[in-house]
Amino acid sequence: MKRLLLVWILIICFNGFLILATDEDIFVWGEFNVKVELGEDIQVVLARVKSNIKLKEGYEDPDFFVENNYVNYTTQSVINTNNVRTYRLDHRAVSPKYNKKEIRSYYFHVVDLTAPEVISSSSFKIAYGQDEPDYLIGLVVSDNYTQKDQIEIIVDSSNVDYSRIGVYEILYTISDCSGNKTFHTETLEIVDLIKPTITKLKDLTIQVGDAFLVEEYFLIEDNYDPNPTIIYEIIGGTNELGDKEINIRVIDQSGNETIYNDMVTIVDNIPPTITLSKDVVEVNVNEEIDLYSFVEVSDNYDEVTLDNLVITNNINYALVGSYEVIYTLTDSSGNESVEILTVVVRDLIKPTIHANDMEINKGEDVNFLMYARVTDNLSEPGEISLKIIYNDVNINKPGIYSVTFEAVDQFGNHAYKTINVTVLGSTEEQKIFYFLLAIGGATLVGLTTIIVIKKRKKAY
Repeated sequence: MKRLLLVWILIICFNGFLILATDEDIFVWGEFNVKVELGEDIQVVLARVKSNIKLKEGYEDPDFFVENNYVNYTTQSVINTNNVRTYRLDHRAVSPKYNKKEIRSYYFHVVDLTAPEVISSSSFKIAYGQDEPDYLIGLVVSDNYTQKDQIEIIVDSSNVDYSRIGVYEILYTISDCSGNKTFHTETLEIVDLIKPTITKLKDLTIQVGDAFLVEEYFLIEDNYDPNPTIIYEIIGGTNELGDKEINIRVIDQSGNETIYNDMVTIVDNIPPTITLSKDVVEVNVNEEIDLYSFVEVSDNYDEVTLDNLVITNNINYALVGSYEVIYTLTDSSGNESVEILTVVVRDLIKPTIHANDMEINKGEDVNFLMYARVTDNLSEPGEISLKIIYNDVNINKPGIYSVTFEAVDQFGNHAYKTINVTVLGSTEEQKIFYFLLAIGGATLVGLTTIIVIKKRKKAY
């Protein structure tokens, strides 16, 4: 009886557990939104989803199974993984042991995860100053799902400076309808294809020995490079006269090169130099001078000496006057220099005054000019001025005095002569002197006589 009661209790408990189990969700369902890659085998995906549907931990039913076809009129055959879209497929989990059935809807999202592919592309090269190219030319792309005309291509050329030559990167962003993006780069090279220009500005005539400055004779320009490289050569240099070949090469920074050939004429247009040591030379009449002694010559190109000088003059050394000496020097190129030296022929000899020292009597009035005469190398006596410029003679007082004569010839030469004039006669001082001298003499005679007389008396 007790055993029967225990069996009934166990049966009641088991049935109660079953009743509780039927009210509880005893299944694990996994994710209801499932991503399916385009073209993926749906059976593999379904098997993966189905394997995630299980009994919760603590439940065991060897007869547990899952249905995923024709559940709520959803079928596997509808799902086409070659089309990007979302499909619903309901799954039913069944546990006979727990008398439990549950249905859940799963959504299979067929997605395109493959980015577009660049089949071919090309870099670009344009000339400086050319318009922006069509960056889509040469670009071929494809996608595993999106039609070619629906592939979006965005070209980013924002870093290109069309005013400067160089290599720039072009960025392509290629997107399909699913938002998959491919980034691709190409290059744009901006090049300068135009050669520099060389324009002659004037005749190519260069002074011998001068440095050749190419910018004085040529206008050199480039469409891009403000300072192209200029290489030039004058065959034979500029230090010798004649026609010489000139070669000019102009190379811009892109390597574009222009070559120019011509002939230059090296000339000497500088006259020789005549240097006078003085502008005016004075010479005494009848005295000739060496006209070469006042001049030096030189030339920038020729070797010139005094022998190359041509001297023209009309000097009459016997005639006082001013004369011109013309120095002319011509170099081998016909350049001529002329300098003029003035030679002044002058009478530089002073006249001669003829006068001697004189003695005159006291009180005698004398015209001293009557006792002087003058001579000159050129001037006649009547052309010479003779006068007394100093006379301190006192004819009323005996003594020695001086008279100074000045003579000036017609050319301004001055001569001077001083004579002594003695005025004869006694002065008061002389009279007193002679009186005292007489008294002294008489006294000396008297004293001498007295001494002699005394000596004789003693003798007797």
